[in-house]
Amino acid sequence: MTRAHAPIPAPVEAAAAIPAATAPPGLSPAVAIAVATAMVVAISVIDIVTGFEVRIGVLYLAPVSLVTWGAGRGWGFALALASTAAWTASAVVLPGFAHRGLALWDGVVLGATLVLFVELQSRLARALEHSDERFLRVLEGIDAAVYVIDNAGAMRYANRQLSRLVGEAATPTVETIAAHFTVQGERSGGAARPADWDDGTELANRSGDRRYVVQARDIPWVDRRRARLMVLTDVTARHVAQELQRNHQEAMHRTARVVALTEAASGVAHELNQPLEAIVGYNAACIRLIEQGGDLAQVRQAMEKCRAQAVRAGGILRQLRELTRRRTPEFAACNLNTKVRNALAWLEHELERAHVVVELDLAPDLPEVQADRILVEQVVVNLVQNAVDAMRDLPVTYRRLTIRTATEAGGTPCVRVTDRGPGIPAEVEDRLYTSFFTTKKGGLGLGLSICRSIVEMHGGHIGHGPGEHGGASFHFTIPAGGR
Repeated sequence: MTRAHAPIPAPVEAAAAIPAATAPPGLSPAVAIAVATAMVVAISVIDIVTGFEVRIGVLYLAPVSLVTWGAGRGWGFALALASTAAWTASAVVLPGFAHRGLALWDGVVLGATLVLFVELQSRLARALEHSDERFLRVLEGIDAAVYVIDNAGAMRYANRQLSRLVGEAATPTVETIAAHFTVQGERSGGAARPADWDDGTELANRSGDRRYVVQARDIPWVDRRRARLMVLTDVTARHVAQELQRNHQEAMHRTARVVALTEAASGVAHELNQPLEAIVGYNAACIRLIEQGGDLAQVRQAMEKCRAQAVRAGGILRQLRELTRRRTPEFAACNLNTKVRNALAWLEHELERAHVVVELDLAPDLPEVQADRILVEQVVVNLVQNAVDAMRDLPVTYRRLTIRTATEAGGTPCVRVTDRGPGIPAEVEDRLYTSFFTTKKGGLGLGLSICRSIVEMHGGHIGHGPGEHGGASFHFTIPAGGR
């Protein structure tokens, strides 16, 4: 009789020798060889004792698989041949086949099956090793520092870049990572343990000259336990570029404020002249009252008025200093209607001198915004000054400026400044917000560029279009409540 057997897999191209695979957990290669050999002997003995009543030849796959995985491809082939020899010997010696040739043929089939099984398992092991090797080479080759921490806070993996950053020859520990980096920015008072750093956390090294950003993800580790993958990317160059950009924008903002003050110098002189003349007048009155022996109550009243005018002059000077000094943006709740009125008060003398009539249409229920009051007023000042310049060649009766505030869809406050000038030529529309581009004689070309940078810094948008009665209409929005 013949033994049943599984179909033989298609031939597989021979592969070069590969290193011995890693033994199963708890078994060294030597132990794997010994255990597999003992299993072959046991299966062979059982096969002989049962006289083929129990067909267990397929069990030879177990020791062959064990030794292939634990000791490598060569030992797998050796044990496959040994298993085939043991099975064939028992089949030839014991009755069970009508012809000895059938027994030999069944042995050949079993041997071929075991050999192909060894080859397939070896290729699988090699593919896994190569996959791990490629993965590790990628992790070791990138500039980012990568490490894995399990839920117990133990370090499971760290690449070489992390070791270079913390100066550790061996695998860095959680303690060395925590000692080397400090949390920066808005989360500086947050978690100090590396395992607790959230995605987007900013870090600095101990010397403070390098900046990093954290990318954190929860992942299943090799034993299916949860672990946390942490990637620290060096963003020092980006941080420096952002700082330079902020300094550049701040310099542009200061330049624009100085230019605006220069253009409104006569208005500033007028504003200061009034309280100074009043102070001179009140002082003269006080001297006259004292010389004439007047009522001290009148002298005190004149001195109080003199003091009030001095305070007013000091307020004007403080406003000048605040507009021109180097400052960090300070965001606070404010109303855009108030900013419009403050800007118009600052430009009052210039508007009078240009004979421009201002029409206000301010929404009474405009939501408050989180904004820097000086910078927002600067946007309104720039837009109003541009509108005034656009109408200088018009007859006086046509010089009308409209400022409207409204709440757009989504509750976003909007300010719109509309003039009746000649409008915006089509050929310059695409360059309006470009730095140093201007159509005004003697202009610097910074006004609209700075307006855009300020508005976008607040998370808003600036745009333009034709006015209702000709001219141009510029508008900007700032999100209600904050950026």
